[in-house]
Amino acid sequence: MERLAHLRAGFEYSVEMLLNPDFQQGLAHWGVGGPVAPVPAEHAVRVTESNFAYEIAHVTPESSYLVAIRARCPEPDTFTRLQVNWSDASSHLAGVSLIPVKCTDLWADYSTVFKAPPGATSGQFYATGHTEKPVLIQHTFMAW
Repeated sequence: MERLAHLRAGFEYSVEMLLNPDFQQGLAHWGVGGPVAPVPAEHAVRVTESNFAYEIAHVTPESSYLVAIRARCPEPDTFTRLQVNWSDASSHLAGVSLIPVKCTDLWADYSTVFKAPPGATSGQFYATGHTEKPVLIQHTFMAW
């Protein structure tokens, strides 16, 4: 029932918050942790747990956000993850939303809904792996 209070009929999760969600501008608007390699032939970026990309979006506390990635994992038994680190107005960590997902060598979409914690004013969306095995990510999405 609580979720229904935040629904916007006909417009739920239709406002994209990321500035370069499909890496068409390379890594413009993305910060990186470690070397993140663009893979032009796949229209993707190659990431691992320690070599990740992130983009920061302004959020409203206690609102719900749809987060998604289109990914494939060239090696067997590989996990990626859906992750947003939430920060307050003073840039202090307000919480972490994280769900590991097993991916395959075929392109697939993975998504979930995360709720920003009380006091959160920004969300750091991650394009990342969950281990050191490579993950290719073609598209990202964070919307309200």
